[in-house]
Amino acid sequence: MSILKSRKIEYPLSLKKDELGYIINHVFMPPKLPQEHDPEPAKKDSALLKAIDQAARSFCEVVSTIDTSKNTKDTWITLQHMVSTMMHLHLHGSFSRAQLQTALNQMDVNGVLPVYVYAQNAGIIFRKTGDTEMTFESFQASLPVDVVVGTLGKVLVTFPSAPRILFGVDSTVIGPLANILSHMAMEEISVALPKTSKGGSSHHETRDVADPRFITEALAGILRGVSPSSSTPIQTTFVHKRLNDEVLWKQAYRPWRRSSIWLVARVALHTTLSEKHAGHGFDYKAFQVFFMAKVLTLAADGSVAQFSSDLLHFMNSKLARRLYKLSQMTGARMDVATFQLATSTVHATAAKLELRWKEIQDQFESHKQWRKDECPTRNRSTDFTFSNSSYLSSVVRRNNATVTSSTDKPFDCGDLNRRLARLCGVRARLTPDVIPTITDTPELYASLYDFQYWIEVHLPDWRSSNSRSSDDCLLIHQAISGYRRVALGHYQNSPERLSLMHLCILELWIALDEVVVKWCPLLAEYSPEIPENALDPLLLSEHGHMKRLRDIQLYLRERHSRKRESLSLFKDVNNSSSFANRFFSLPLAAAPLLRLHS
Repeated sequence: MSILKSRKIEYPLSLKKDELGYIINHVFMPPKLPQEHDPEPAKKDSALLKAIDQAARSFCEVVSTIDTSKNTKDTWITLQHMVSTMMHLHLHGSFSRAQLQTALNQMDVNGVLPVYVYAQNAGIIFRKTGDTEMTFESFQASLPVDVVVGTLGKVLVTFPSAPRILFGVDSTVIGPLANILSHMAMEEISVALPKTSKGGSSHHETRDVADPRFITEALAGILRGVSPSSSTPIQTTFVHKRLNDEVLWKQAYRPWRRSSIWLVARVALHTTLSEKHAGHGFDYKAFQVFFMAKVLTLAADGSVAQFSSDLLHFMNSKLARRLYKLSQMTGARMDVATFQLATSTVHATAAKLELRWKEIQDQFESHKQWRKDECPTRNRSTDFTFSNSSYLSSVVRRNNATVTSSTDKPFDCGDLNRRLARLCGVRARLTPDVIPTITDTPELYASLYDFQYWIEVHLPDWRSSNSRSSDDCLLIHQAISGYRRVALGHYQNSPERLSLMHLCILELWIALDEVVVKWCPLLAEYSPEIPENALDPLLLSEHGHMKRLRDIQLYLRERHSRKRESLSLFKDVNNSSSFANRFFSLPLAAAPLLRLHS
């Protein structure tokens, strides 16, 4: 029988919504992340450490009930104590000398103590190897901004940054060491801060992180001078991590960065479990899956807050992917008890999301079913009156006139079409040389279609005809005005038809522009006043319409390329370069004025 089914592991953790949201952002890294530095990082990092501590306790309870090696059980007891000590040490962000000195003095042999030195951007891991010996390893807790921003994908980093240092410990070492670290955790060192040049002077770059060299180099060099009691060589366990970090800010003083203390805790767990050779199902990846399942359970059950379905789906998908990757490992077994919580959490969350979706469907689904006894009764009547009854009567007469008895003569499709054309209302006479007009007829949609068909088929030939003159300007203007007036009223609720209307109007405008520029070439030097991207929002579903749109955009682009820079028809009318002043200085315009003067 499954261990998790026979014994329910409690998870007594009290979190606020903002604290749980902080944990989700830094553990799961959802697509939508904050765009500024959190105003209370110490408080929320403390909540993150509490969540890790509770997960480690639950994980230890699972491990203690499984028939596994003594090494694995002892390792997890050590790690549970490590996380608990780290949580109490960083309960308020920074730590005091007394707190760190007490934690170092109370370390058992084989104990581990991670320390996050906030002001120096450094992580330290102390490991007690004997009664009077301890090792020191350090690394950078948050990567520089240019490294994160300049890297495509994730950043591959090796932890720790240098081999372990073995040093002797006694009261003369622990006290000064705790004193140094407590001060360096709170006080920034000017030379370690990044610099930027603004206004000809150098300033501290608040958006970047400090250089940890006073920990990784200076303090490490001092500890090398503290000789250990034995000369036993120390092996360093290195781990390679692909860090998923971000530098995000939008109108903010400092950018959002992934939690450094979360990285310090992960490195301590990873290096220790790798060094102790914890088996499959009890290693670092297994605990990561276990911890993520705990966080997802808190987010999904709604006890803290109601999180969006999109966020829960992302978290569930990320957890499921981790489980799938673990199942593909050589010799991997997913029936290990430590994986059962994660597997059941994935299924439970998927079921909860499905239930939410069903509730949304039920909310917007109409449950009203018409029944015969609920339908209102009306007195039967065959007399109906419509506002357009005369048009309906004409349709009835039209149908009666087109009915042909099967006994008269064989059916003639051409004759029927001719008779229908005579009986159908007034339709536009489409000829290639004449622009059609829109008339208010009962078949208005057909009239609009005829007009649009003429523009698509006959307008290119009409534009290229040699018979075009300035007299055509008024005809095009009337066609545009009439078509826009009628089409706008009938297409107002259809974005696709409105897009076609604008397409046709712009084609007519091009025809008008060509006639006008041919009559007055000076206009070509001025802006057409229509942006090249004016038609980008149009919704065109047919390939032919899109080709016509391309031709319009090419014409506008060519028209803009011919204009003189900054010349406009409607600006600077009193300037010597305005169209009005330049036009009336031409012989074309001077002749009527001279005749008027004489």
